Amino acid sequence: MVREIVQEDKPLAYVLGTQPFHPLPVDLLVRPPTLIPRPETEHWVSLLTERILVSRSRTSGGVDPFRILDIGTGTGCIALALTHGLSRTSDGSRKGGSGAVRTVAVDRAESAVRLAEENARRCGLLLAKQGGQSHTGQANVDDESSALLHASNVAAAAVSIHQADLFSPSFSSTVLSHLRRLHPSESSSDASQPLKFDLVVSNPPYIPLHEYAQLDRSVREWEDRGALVGETADQPLTARSKEDDGLVFYRRIVSLLDELLDEGGGGPVVAFEVGKGQARDVERMLLEWRGGKGEKLETEVVEDPWGIERAVFASWKR
Repeated sequence: MVREIVQEDKPLAYVLGTQPFHPLPVDLLVRPPTLIPRPETEHWVSLLTERILVSRSRTSGGVDPFRILDIGTGTGCIALALTHGLSRTSDGSRKGGSGAVRTVAVDRAESAVRLAEENARRCGLLLAKQGGQSHTGQANVDDESSALLHASNVAAAAVSIHQADLFSPSFSSTVLSHLRRLHPSESSSDASQPLKFDLVVSNPPYIPLHEYAQLDRSVREWEDRGALVGETADQPLTARSKEDDGLVFYRRIVSLLDELLDEGGGGPVVAFEVGKGQARDVERMLLEWRGGKGEKLETEVVEDPWGIERAVFASWKR
């Protein structure tokens, strides 16, 4: 262990193989090159969970199914924490939950999809696949998580994990088809009102290329550059070029929100993690997206425990 940490700059989480992430009942599995969940992510996800719980208790009594899309899921930490946390009541108890929570989580890296499925299984939240097999071909329930699965209502709180490329022209249709398969009985019969998501959430790659070289060696040599640098896979950036601002993923997601996002409900409907100094630019993108379309957004910039603007939430203005 000492050799790995000192001589190889291997992150401790990779050495241990697990990382806690509140409020999940078990530690998440972590392995290179999938990005290690950070405490600043845990902080805003917990805050987002509480905001949604309070809003749902006021507006719907928490009985309507809540549908989440997590883009760039990595270990699955955000999707799993939200699904687990939102299946409880606003006072913190789990009796009866707060209604059904169905989450579609996607990542372009197959290694991340496999890892997220393992973590969902450990947390008792992996949606059962046809034939009782997961994406990886393994049984859905292992000995470690069988008790958790037995204790949780998988029909009410479940995560479906898939490989998908955000920049594919078919991205929106792909994730919406996963949503329909996740709970077909709730799909709208009215073609003019197709089933969409109540919340779109993402912690996308956002580090500008010119900052990547300055990252600690333990990050650059162990964690996936594709999960860190805000550039498309087919158009790598030149450091300090005009496009090297780390915001390419936010622009793409915002351009798809009309297709992905339902316009009903209260509480945050979009939540992004952002890099240092990016929050106001991302906030502006969201406000401009709704500009001139009648219904407006209200936004909130959330600081992490170290005082850095780390997340942007957007809600429908009522």
